[in-house]
Amino acid sequence: MYNEYRTCIGRMQRFQRVRNNIMIKYDAHMCHHELTNQIDETNIDSRRNMHSCDWLEDVLPNQIAITIELTLLSIDRFDDHIEHILSDYPNIKKIHIYNSTRLDPRYSCQSTIDNFIKSLQKYNNHIDIIYNDGIDSLIRHEEMSASVFDALLLEYNSFMWSVNEYPCYIDKDNAYYRSLWLSINVYHQEFTWGDFIKIIDDNLSLYKYYTY
Repeated sequence: MYNEYRTCIGRMQRFQRVRNNIMIKYDAHMCHHELTNQIDETNIDSRRNMHSCDWLEDVLPNQIAITIELTLLSIDRFDDHIEHILSDYPNIKKIHIYNSTRLDPRYSCQSTIDNFIKSLQKYNNHIDIIYNDGIDSLIRHEEMSASVFDALLLEYNSFMWSVNEYPCYIDKDNAYYRSLWLSINVYHQEFTWGDFIKIIDDNLSLYKYYTY
C-alpha cells in the first residue's frame, strides 16, 4: 500500500513539473535522446529517471512545447523525427531548436545539413518551429581540430550505450550510428570503425541497469 501511495504521489509530482515547465528537452528520437543525455544510472526506476525512454513516454503526452538540441544524431533524417512528433504527439505545438556545442551538427555531411534546413521550411506550416540565429544557414566545418576530436571522443565515451541496442550500433549499414563514426573519420581517418565499436564495448557495462 505504501509503495502504491509513493507511486501515485510520484506521478502527480511529475505531472505538475511537466505542466509547470515551459519546455522539456527531447532530442527528436527517443533512443537517441536517451543515448546522448546523461542519466542517473543509480536510479533503477527509469520511469522516474529524467531523459530515459520510459520517462519521455510518461511526460511527452502532457507537453505542448519541447526543445531539441540539434546534434550529430538529431540532425540526421530530421523529416522522420518531425513526422513522428506530429503523428504520435499531436499535443506538441511548438519546437525550439538550438545548436549543440558538445555534438556540433556542423561536423555532419553537407547534404544532411541541407536536408535539415529544407525540413525547417517544409514543416513550419504544420508546427511552430523556433530556432536560434544561424540554425537555418548551417555550413559544414572544413576542419576538425585535435581538441574537438578529443572532446567528441569523450562525449561518445559518456553515452548511455545499451546492450539491447548493440546490434544496431555495430551495423555499418545503420545510417544513424555510422554517421557518428563518419563525423570524426572524414576529418581524422585514423579513427577507424573498429575504434568506434571499441568505445561502445568499453562502456556498455556502465549502464547495466538499463540492459534488463
